[in-house]
Amino acid sequence: MKRMTMKIKPCFLELIKAGKKKHEYRLNTPDRRNLSIGDQIILVSNENPKDTLVVTITDISMHPNWVDALKDFWKEDFDGLFDNLDDLIHECNKFYSPEQVKEYGIVRFGIKV
Repeated sequence: MKRMTMKIKPCFLELIKAGKKKHEYRLNTPDRRNLSIGDQIILVSNENPKDTLVVTITDISMHPNWVDALKDFWKEDFDGLFDNLDDLIHECNKFYSPEQVKEYGIVRFGIKV
């Protein structure tokens, strides 16, 4: 089993802790492509490094862009944070440049605490 640490915004971490957010979306970089179902992700708040959560990967899917990655689960995963998919994509575009997304695509991890 592999483990990888990833930083996360506190509001997203709280949704995972509450059992609402069941997917984690990331740039599909080569190191993330090495993760498999059953591996663990250590999520660390980017504001408080003591606020952490370990999740297990239950599913992995690759997508060419944010829309494709988010369209199926955005309402459940980001319940109460975004009114529409466009607002969420605008937020996601702050994390990675369009060039990075075009080069690597987005990976959607199904996760469970």
